[in-house]
Amino acid sequence: YDFADFLAAAGQKYWQLLPLGPTSYGDSPYQSFSSFAGNPYFIDLDLLVKDKLLTRAEVNACDWGDDPRYVDYGKIYASRFTLLEKAKTRGFTRDREAVAAFERENERWLPNYALFMALKRHFGMKSWTEWDDEDIRCRTSSEVVERYRAELREDVELFTYIQFLFFEVGATPEHKSDACFLFAVTNYRVTFNKPYRVRMPYFAFSIYQHQVNDFNKQKTNSLVVGSLFFIIFN
Repeated sequence: YDFADFLAAAGQKYWQLLPLGPTSYGDSPYQSFSSFAGNPYFIDLDLLVKDKLLTRAEVNACDWGDDPRYVDYGKIYASRFTLLEKAKTRGFTRDREAVAAFERENERWLPNYALFMALKRHFGMKSWTEWDDEDIRCRTSSEVVERYRAELREDVELFTYIQFLFFEVGATPEHKSDACFLFAVTNYRVTFNKPYRVRMPYFAFSIYQHQVNDFNKQKTNSLVVGSLFFIIFN
């Protein structure tokens, strides 16, 4: 909190941060899987050790890279999710009631986000437009969605628990400061071949298919959505 206190002491009232959502390919904060979810990289592992979800030896044994001056995102990705899976194994049953309450509070986005991430892992981390099963790719029926939700239950629970950890357990405790931090909302580049719904608390509209291009071959049928938009796939 030294930086926040420094800003306040210097008379700085506002400081803008990059989006804190989970990053996708390339690890750009402006290319995120969700405007609502938190980035697993920002979960404080020390707090997970303190909460007995991890051990200090497990954290220290991970390969975080060779040079502390640089971030090795490939190694962070492998190490982080290995540790978070261990935390889920130890804590999901213990925290079941709290997780259920967290799910209810975030039912608007969390179930679909967790399923999407589980599906992405199931299909080899490919873009959803390249998933092998057209039924789930285009969400042709609720039966298909629920079938995958059941088949991928372990991973759905994992990504649900990761968000629980981010918001409820592994986030840094509150600190009072006169400096305000502004969080940018993630930009999206959305590729589509069917209507999708864009929702905000006081703003909603539909985006419909435009431009007749060969979607599967050229993949040029896309729309850049501005930083104020939250996107939910219906």
